[in-house]
Amino acid sequence: MGSRKTLAILSLVAFVFVGVFTTAFALLQAEKYVASRARKELAALKPTLDVSFDHAKINPFTRMVMLKGVEVRSSTFEGVLSIRAVGAGRVDWDSIIAMAKTRKPVVPRQIFFAVSGLSIPSAWAGATASETLKSLGYETLDVSATLGLTIDPSTKGFAISPLAVDIEKAGRIEFSVSFANTILPSKADVDLLKKNPKAFVVERLPAYGDVALESISLRYDDDSFVEKATELLVAQGEDHPVALLNLALEQPEATRQTASVKAGSFSRQGLVALRDFLQTPGTISISSALSQPVPFTSLLDERAGGSIDQIAEKLALRIEKN
Repeated sequence: MGSRKTLAILSLVAFVFVGVFTTAFALLQAEKYVASRARKELAALKPTLDVSFDHAKINPFTRMVMLKGVEVRSSTFEGVLSIRAVGAGRVDWDSIIAMAKTRKPVVPRQIFFAVSGLSIPSAWAGATASETLKSLGYETLDVSATLGLTIDPSTKGFAISPLAVDIEKAGRIEFSVSFANTILPSKADVDLLKKNPKAFVVERLPAYGDVALESISLRYDDDSFVEKATELLVAQGEDHPVALLNLALEQPEATRQTASVKAGSFSRQGLVALRDFLQTPGTISISSALSQPVPFTSLLDERAGGSIDQIAEKLALRIEKN
């Protein structure tokens, strides 16, 4: 009896070992294939850009495919742009199953992109911007970024949720937006837009006329950048931004109305929030609070008239400083 139990345990261990070994071998082969294809595609960027990387990595749990140890050299700029890891994944299982069954590309309902450890030499920003960045204390920009995209064919919904960019010792920007009644442009539409933009506007743009905004938000969390930039401006002899904003807010009523910053308007709220943010940097955000989607075509009617305040009212925008 004991020998049978021992044999069963050994068989189970062997089965698990074979399963793990087979999976690990399959992943290794897949990683080699991804690395080979990536190097082939990246070779097409030469001589403008020379892109190399250490290896490809696939994480089956997060469904992420990553390139590790990326280095980019440019024929235009000095210095090496380096990336610890960059990749894409988290594709929804329905799309993965559809691709496995058809063996054809499928537009995923969900996909996620990530970049970590991105170090950009200031020289890559151009001569003028490079000098400005260096004077602010940024020899390099150390960045991490993520982007999530979601498509819902049943409702024709599309969302960026969110695009987040972190710059070390500068700040974090986070942007989210969602649309209803969206349609993906066909190859024919893209070709027509490139070839004849006027024809695209007349013939195809109306097909996209039902696109509506469901929500939108933009947030910035400062991490010493605002203070550094303000000090640099003042040191260069420019007026302090807060003083300029106070001047705009203190204009006579008639002038203020002309400038669309009258009391209670979104423009005035924005100026006040921006002034408070510059005085005590922290977080500033703009977001919508829509009860139902707003078609983009409605923003072009006579009521909106291109006015920032009227469009802001239509989109239920609010701006806040925290």
